[in-house]
Amino acid sequence: MALPYSQDLSPSSAKVMRRIIYVLALVCCTTAVYTQQLPLHTQYLYNKLAYNPAYAGGESGWEATAMYRNQWIGLEGAPTVLSLSAHGQALGNNSALGLQIQNYSIGISSFTNLEGMYAYHFPWGEGHFSLGVSASMRNVVTDYTDDRLISDGPVGGDPSLVEQRLSQWRPNFGLGVYYETESYFIGVSAPRLIKQDLQFDEEMLVDTEETPHYFAMLGGMWDLSADAALLVQSAIRTTDNSPLDVDLSAIIRYKDLIDAGINYRFGGRDGSAGDSIDLLFSWRFVERARLGIAYDMSLGNLRQVQNGSLELLLQYRGLSQGTSEELVNPRTF
Repeated sequence: MALPYSQDLSPSSAKVMRRIIYVLALVCCTTAVYTQQLPLHTQYLYNKLAYNPAYAGGESGWEATAMYRNQWIGLEGAPTVLSLSAHGQALGNNSALGLQIQNYSIGISSFTNLEGMYAYHFPWGEGHFSLGVSASMRNVVTDYTDDRLISDGPVGGDPSLVEQRLSQWRPNFGLGVYYETESYFIGVSAPRLIKQDLQFDEEMLVDTEETPHYFAMLGGMWDLSADAALLVQSAIRTTDNSPLDVDLSAIIRYKDLIDAGINYRFGGRDGSAGDSIDLLFSWRFVERARLGIAYDMSLGNLRQVQNGSLELLLQYRGLSQGTSEELVNPRTF
C-alpha cells in the first residue's frame, strides 16, 4: 500500500501523519480502493511459503519459520506483521503439506489468516518442479471503538461508520508453481484468487473488496570462491489498479553460515526514486537454525516522520521424519 506522499512533509507534520495512518486503515477496509492487501516481507528468500504454496516441502525434513515485521517505526498505527509457518514432506515421497498463521495490523484494523497448503513435487531436468494449492480462512476486524481513533467530529455523524468492533471471516484459495535447481529458482503464484466482498453492513455507503494478488520470484547463485557465493534474487507483486512492486536483492553468502546483502524496492508514487533501500543479514548460528534481520530505509517523504522498518526472522530446518542420522535439509534457497 502506497501512502499519498506530501510535497512539503516535514517532521512537524508527524501529528498529521498519525491521522493519515488511521484514514488509510479505513480506506483499506471500507472503500473500493484496490491496493496491496497482503503483508510485505523483505526477507522473502527465507519465507517463500508466504507467497507461494508450491514451495512447501521438497526435502525429507520439515522447516519452521517465525517472522516479525514492524513497518515505519515511530509512526503510530503503522503496519505490524507476525507470522508462523511450517512445511515439509508428507503423504508420500512426492507430496508436502504446509501451514501458516499470520496476523497483520494497521491502525484500527487487523487481519488474521489461517492457511493450509499442499504441494506435489516431481523431478524435472536438473531440479524439481512443484505444483501447489492453498486454502485459507481470514478474519477481518475493524474496531471503531479504538481509543486511538482520531476524528474531527462524532463518528456517529458519518453514515458509513459505526461505533462498534466489527469482525468477519472470509475463505479463499490460491495456486502456485515453483522450480528449483542447485543454482537457480523461479516461481509464480496467486495466493488469493477469489475477489472477496469484505463489506460489514449492506447499509454502509461504501464498497469493500479484496482483489486477487499475483506474485513472481526468481533468483540464482554463483560461486565467487571456495567459501563465498553471490545470490541475486527478485520478487514481483501486482494486483488490480495498483502499481507494480519489484524487489531486487544481491547477497553474499559465506561458507553457508552468513548472508549479508542489500535490497532495492521499486514502488511508491510515480516519478519517485523507489520505495526503500534495505539491508539484510542472516546467521546460521547452529547447524539447523538461522537468525535473520532486515532494516528498510524509506526513500520517499515518509522517511521524515518514521525511523525505517525492522524485520526479524528465526528459522529451523531439518525437522526430520526419519532417524536422527539424516542430514539437515540441504535446500539452497
